[in-house]
Amino acid sequence: MQDVPSVNKHLSKVVQYNVPNGKKNRGMSVPVSYKMMVPESERTEESVRLANVLGWCVEFVSEEFFLFIFVSSSNIF
Repeated sequence: MQDVPSVNKHLSKVVQYNVPNGKKNRGMSVPVSYKMMVPESERTEESVRLANVLGWCVEFVSEEFFLFIFVSSSNIF
């Protein structure tokens, strides 16, 4: 897949705006769990990187879920 500079730039802004003040518990639990379950001798730089990427995906999905619940439960209509 080819990088799209405008998408990368926008995603970077979104992350910089939303991430600094969060606890990031769900996202951090993925790489920590990976490191606890996989022996150090079997870990590679790429597998640790992928665990970090998966952690960010979990963080984004969980935040989207909470945002959906918040918006859908609001009595704005």
